[in-house]
Amino acid sequence: MNLFTKYRFVLFVLAIISSHINAARLHIDLNQNWKFSLSGSDAATSPTFDDSDWKTVNVPHDWAFNKGISIDGQQGDKGGYFDGGLGWYRQSFDVSKS
Repeated sequence: MNLFTKYRFVLFVLAIISSHINAARLHIDLNQNWKFSLSGSDAATSPTFDDSDWKTVNVPHDWAFNKGISIDGQQGDKGGYFDGGLGWYRQSFDVSKS
């Protein structure tokens, strides 16, 4: 078996292995149904925090638009006259053991 044939065989085996790995992979879109709040509360880091009154958004999401544009916006002319602040995003999901 010459060197070229050996490389072709190795590439063939790798392609088969790769196709089996990709076939077993599960793709889950986590961009939907995030909870969002414009607040400065560190309490949101707790898994038991009640975020039921937070707004539901899909990501990517730009919360700077929530307050609108104002000539007095904290970001000034370089930030499009939007306000700054601290925004929190939360998402929960279950992961099976398998």
